[in-house]
Amino acid sequence: MPSHSPARLSNPMPPLPPQPAGVEWPTLAWPESPPDDDVDRARLEDAYRRLIREPEVERTGPSHSLLCIHRGRLVAEAYAGEHDGTPYGPDVPALSWSVAKSVTHALVGLLVRDGQLDPEEPAPIPAWRAPGDPRGGITTEHLLRDLIRAFPLLQAE
Repeated sequence: MPSHSPARLSNPMPPLPPQPAGVEWPTLAWPESPPDDDVDRARLEDAYRRLIREPEVERTGPSHSLLCIHRGRLVAEAYAGEHDGTPYGPDVPALSWSVAKSVTHALVGLLVRDGQLDPEEPAPIPAWRAPGDPRGGITTEHLLRDLIRAFPLLQAE
């Protein structure tokens, strides 16, 4: 691994709890259940009210979905509004603009900091590991910087 010096924050983020045993993540279908008894349901209801039911659009901008994952389970899900005449819902892609990129970069940064990912190594995508697959040279850094546009290799699928 190359040595990357992590940025020192004056107020670092507290450590996150470990992933619960048996929870597959990422996933396409979260297991669903009501919130556990120790979940502050009033805060969950308040988030729903402020973001979906009675949004303060002038202050926060529009919100189209609220999903709460707790201990590896989907415990709350709500949608509001529509895009091109289609109501938002679990099967409607939502435009996230650069928010998704920011979250992805932050999560990758945590993996790099913890020594679990080297952005200069080939991207850890098993389908690209086959001998002779030209995509095997695409690194995580390429993906993060969107340099894959320079790679016609992705059309090898």
